[in-house]
Amino acid sequence: MRFRHDQNGDFTRILRQQMFLRAMKRELAASATLTSFPRLLSAAAAMSHYLVTDVASLGKLCGLVSLISQVGTSHVYQTSIAGSTPTIGGIDYVSSTPVQVQTAVHELYDPAGAPAQPTVGGATGAPVPQLPAAKVSVTVLNGSGRSGVAASVARQLRKAGYLATDGGNASSFSFTTSSVAGDGSSLAVARRLAALLAPAHLQVLGSTAASGQVTVTVGASFSGTLGTAAAAHSNQTAATSATAPPYDAVQWRALQRRTSLPLYAPSSWPAGLGYQQFRAYRVTVGAHHLRAAVVVGTAPQGGYWDVQALAWSDPPLLTGPDGTETIAGRSYSLYYADAHLHLVAWHVGPDTYWISNTLDDELSNAQMLTLAESCVAVR
Repeated sequence: MRFRHDQNGDFTRILRQQMFLRAMKRELAASATLTSFPRLLSAAAAMSHYLVTDVASLGKLCGLVSLISQVGTSHVYQTSIAGSTPTIGGIDYVSSTPVQVQTAVHELYDPAGAPAQPTVGGATGAPVPQLPAAKVSVTVLNGSGRSGVAASVARQLRKAGYLATDGGNASSFSFTTSSVAGDGSSLAVARRLAALLAPAHLQVLGSTAASGQVTVTVGASFSGTLGTAAAAHSNQTAATSATAPPYDAVQWRALQRRTSLPLYAPSSWPAGLGYQQFRAYRVTVGAHHLRAAVVVGTAPQGGYWDVQALAWSDPPLLTGPDGTETIAGRSYSLYYADAHLHLVAWHVGPDTYWISNTLDDELSNAQMLTLAESCVAVR
């Protein structure tokens, strides 16, 4: 976790440490029962050697423990202040502008949470019938402050076949990343729109939201032109998954021979991604040495994502998902960090597979689902 010799040095180290703490909290909370109490005490004793606190009251500490046990990892919000790193007088500093600070404060006080799981009649797990694009009204708001951006996006969406209108300005111009919000029946359309505006946050509104309504708030990071690859995938997933071989199929086949584990590889390939490493290894669980494989990929901004396979039906890493979604007959477990989809997992027989985002969740939620949905068996 202390490694910092990668693309962003100490900043990436911080993200790695936060990821470890989030995963540890998820596993400990999910296994918090009376029978596991000795294990929890052991973990607390181990951590106490590395913690310093000014909370001297045992009652306050117990209150914090109780609070932490009730809060899911998808409801812990983080933000950071983007800045520059000048060297002044031989000393490295981190500096930021008032606008950057204001943006971070806005993200902290008005966080975009993990999408709620849409259900019918309040019955958890029952899928909501999805409306076609022709029956979903899309309102585009300007959250960036750039003149004419809402009208431009609405015009581009109409050309792409969506019922889009210019809704004027958003409540503020402090949106860095675009946001797409819709009710459960508009989830399919909202996801396609998020892919078109990527990077974008996807939010599913509660049952009280108007049916067939999607609101797009354009952020400062929007390039000005809608994407095309993700939209094409949304309409052709089934055909692509059934016929297209995985990208870099030769290395995937070689890895499958080395590990003797059935592998699943993405067959739909978003632009800018690549592969760096194919590795077979073993995971020791008691007296067993379980087969495993990882394929490490690269993202445009320098981060690393990966596809994993493991001959273990319930690895601790995947304890307590934040949500589930069934697409084309395959059930996916979804794990969020704030509003970012950080990991997507699924099972095939006794084996487990998952796709992990980069440390800073560089891949959008739509890209993560695109990669997972398109995974096909390596032949």
